[in-house]
Amino acid sequence: MLTDYLVGQVQFFLLIMMRMLGMIVVAPFFSSVLIPMRMKATLALGITFVIFPILSKQLTLTIPEDIISYVILIANELIVGVSIGFVIAIIFGAFQLAGQFFSIQMGFGISEVFDPLSQVHVPLVGQFLTLLGSLIFLLMDGHLVLIEAIYESYTKVPVLDLVKSSGPLSKLIIEVFTSMFTVALKISLPIIGTLFIVTLSMGLLAKFAPQMNILMLGFPIYITIGFVMLILLLPFIVENGRSFMDVYLRRIFQLF
Repeated sequence: MLTDYLVGQVQFFLLIMMRMLGMIVVAPFFSSVLIPMRMKATLALGITFVIFPILSKQLTLTIPEDIISYVILIANELIVGVSIGFVIAIIFGAFQLAGQFFSIQMGFGISEVFDPLSQVHVPLVGQFLTLLGSLIFLLMDGHLVLIEAIYESYTKVPVLDLVKSSGPLSKLIIEVFTSMFTVALKISLPIIGTLFIVTLSMGLLAKFAPQMNILMLGFPIYITIGFVMLILLLPFIVENGRSFMDVYLRRIFQLF
């Protein structure tokens, strides 16, 4: 009898850990390649140790006896955690996309660096805005909010209830994905507009002074004006990014 109880608790513990691990593997900051997978698993294990005594008293769950049903349960928990992490990853995508919108106009379209957070090659400006988004995320205690969201999800979306919550969860992912383009365009539009005016000016200059090498003259002008505008718009970018993150972190809790 005691053995069956211990086996059931271990199985319940593993289910809780799988949801936490799914979020850590996908969510920005936690999912960085700079953090070894062993550390991510250790973090998920440590957090699960803290919340397991509370959840074991709040939740009642009948663990299936056959291995196939239990594996389906584990996959169920991983999907919930990955979905929460994916929503946050889409939010970070707005900063990266904003940088890609105007990096070509600035002359940085060719030069790309590897972003350890998103694990893709991005322009230099996109890398800068991604790091800025990471700082905003940490200043908002977003990493703690994510852990709290996972904890809330256990009580609001218990094990075996993924089918019931898949509709609202999919709707939230589509909503965040759509808003990502809106926020990215809002952040980048002032710089794009300014660089467009500079391009028109350079075109008129090339028309009236064809002997000038406008191509070579234009690169430092585009880069200088682009960085000046980026520095001037930093408070605007931070405020919009913070508002965007705050809205959809709240939406995650509202979903549950």
